[in-house]
Amino acid sequence: MSFLLKDTIHGSLVDSVYNEFLSRRASYYYFIGNIIEWASPQAPETPQATQNYEYNTRNGILSVKRINLRDVSYVVPRINWASGTVYDQYDGNYSASFPADSGATSLKTANFYVLTSTFGVYKCIFNKNGAQSTEEPSGQDITTITTSDGYVWKYLYTIPLSSINRFLTPEFMPVQRAVTNAYYSVGEVSTITINNGGSGYTSNDDVTLTVTGQFLGGTGNSIANLVPVFNTSGEFIDVKIKDPGANYKTATINIVDGGIVGTSLLKNISNVKIYNPGAGYTSAAISNTTATITTTGLTQPTSNAFANLIFSSNALVDIVLINKGTGYTTAARANTTITISTTGNSQPTSNASANLFYSSSAVLTPVLRNGTIHSVLIEDEGTGYSSNLSTTISVIGDGTGFVATPYVNAAGQVEDVIIENRGNGYSYLNLTFASATGSGANAFANLSVDDIDTLQTVVELSAINGGIHAFNISNVGSGYSYANVTVSGDGISFSGNVIVANNTISYITVLTPGSGYTFANVIITGDGSNANASAIISPYRGHGSDPVKELFADTLMFTSTINNEKNQGVSVKNDYRQFGIIKDLKQYGNERAFANVIGSSCYLVTVDTINGLERDMVLTHSTGTSKRYFEVVEVVPSSNQILVQNKNNHDVTTGDVLTDEASDLDYTITDLTISPTINKFSGDLLYIDNRTSVSYSEQQLVTLRTVIKL
Repeated sequence: MSFLLKDTIHGSLVDSVYNEFLSRRASYYYFIGNIIEWASPQAPETPQATQNYEYNTRNGILSVKRINLRDVSYVVPRINWASGTVYDQYDGNYSASFPADSGATSLKTANFYVLTSTFGVYKCIFNKNGAQSTEEPSGQDITTITTSDGYVWKYLYTIPLSSINRFLTPEFMPVQRAVTNAYYSVGEVSTITINNGGSGYTSNDDVTLTVTGQFLGGTGNSIANLVPVFNTSGEFIDVKIKDPGANYKTATINIVDGGIVGTSLLKNISNVKIYNPGAGYTSAAISNTTATITTTGLTQPTSNAFANLIFSSNALVDIVLINKGTGYTTAARANTTITISTTGNSQPTSNASANLFYSSSAVLTPVLRNGTIHSVLIEDEGTGYSSNLSTTISVIGDGTGFVATPYVNAAGQVEDVIIENRGNGYSYLNLTFASATGSGANAFANLSVDDIDTLQTVVELSAINGGIHAFNISNVGSGYSYANVTVSGDGISFSGNVIVANNTISYITVLTPGSGYTFANVIITGDGSNANASAIISPYRGHGSDPVKELFADTLMFTSTINNEKNQGVSVKNDYRQFGIIKDLKQYGNERAFANVIGSSCYLVTVDTINGLERDMVLTHSTGTSKRYFEVVEVVPSSNQILVQNKNNHDVTTGDVLTDEASDLDYTITDLTISPTINKFSGDLLYIDNRTSVSYSEQQLVTLRTVIKL
């Protein structure tokens, strides 16, 4: 029996795994574990595909970190463009009897694409009959690009900065779709997830917000409770709605600053009040009446304000600011006026006039919905308010521009992180809260995964299905001084020129590739004879429509970083020797799926004494005739706490005694502070990687990177 397993089956398997991330049908986690040294420290043991080895690996798991969509990428072998290299032109008919110029016997193994020095990816469409490439392709044209060496290239995409940082290695380069997967990311911070709010942090008590207004009547009236959040410049960056109130008809937010008095940041015109409504404004006069806001003198506003007039019953009834302007300083205000004038023959009997009023503070506008404050619009952030920021955020990452401010609630917990600038180019970002009073807060940055690159989107959508971009000349013929080419098939609109050299057919240039071809017969006419050529038809949907399929991506790269990660809120200084990937974990103690960013298999317990306790010690707890074993991961002297790894998912509780059998010292658990969050014996263990010891460090960034070929 003969059969053929097509290369596309590997891509199909890769797609199925990637789509689990895309659809969130499954949850993948990196795990780290094994704090006990190998028998030969510099020669880690080889993982075994046995049930016992998997059991021991699971037993050593310390913690897990979720692999998000942005942590996984299709990758293909990296082929750098280099001058003097002969690149294979795209041809889906390479075989043992018809090899590529490189000797490859299939398109998948051919060198038919390149990565340039500017991280652009280009497909070789025509290599000028096996000539050397001497000019690096450049440009981002949605059609083909011809270089001075005669090569024809098709631009596919440019690897974004965040993917360069995460997935570009000497062996592999990332490949992505823009339209079908919404994968292209510029590495922005989209959200911040607070894993632990900590305690003892200082909140801002100097500025309060009061809400005044009218209620709808009846019963059930309640006053809203709003809390401001400031950045270091004393600007409003958010307003937390702690209680939305009830039964509001109208509402106004008043700012009370117990420290210093903040001012307007925008310095715009807040409103215009009619001083004299005028009279006799007929329809003819109204059509020629305008309001002009002008500033004389050297000091001008940053941007000018504009207003529209509203008339009723032949008089001015309202003035609407369509642009409030900005930068009306004290000097500019002194020379700014509003003039209401009418041109033409139809004049009012008396002219209207108005006065300008300027913002002097931040402007917060409540949005009411069903009698409650649904949200607050910060129309003017203000500046110089008493920010009283005693809790700040420091960041470590490989991008730039991220700025955020923590919000501390009245209980002294970090409740939220307000992103002021999302930054860009991040493949990882670690956050640390700095405070003289608080401790224990921990948060994680969620980076963008759905930024569709416009250029790649255009390239994909502009691809020509069934186009003819190149030819194979199987017989150059003889006796030609000129020649023409025609194509017959099921497509339309191809046109090209035949290039003759030494009375033979050298190659065929494409003027218009046409479209819709699935087969094509090539006819060469002229004053010679015996020339023969075959058309190279673009892949389904065209060159550039799906780089993942076109470059035969059958490999996934997973990546994650570890930098000062906390386990159950404890900074771990111990080392580990094993990491891997596990799928679809369950929560500890029940059958619900585990879905948090970080998970731990450890207990954090308070004991009566820590004398004699050290990392890596094995403690036992006797229950009748059996013993339970626990490994000490970390000792916290300041609080008499130890982080212990439970072996075999054994439970402990307050009052249990843990014994160091080597010294015969006992340690009584006085408080079961935090229990494990994951069942390390659940889920599918997919990958195990044994290493020499790797230590946790606040300064050291550890990158986990796994390449899986399906």
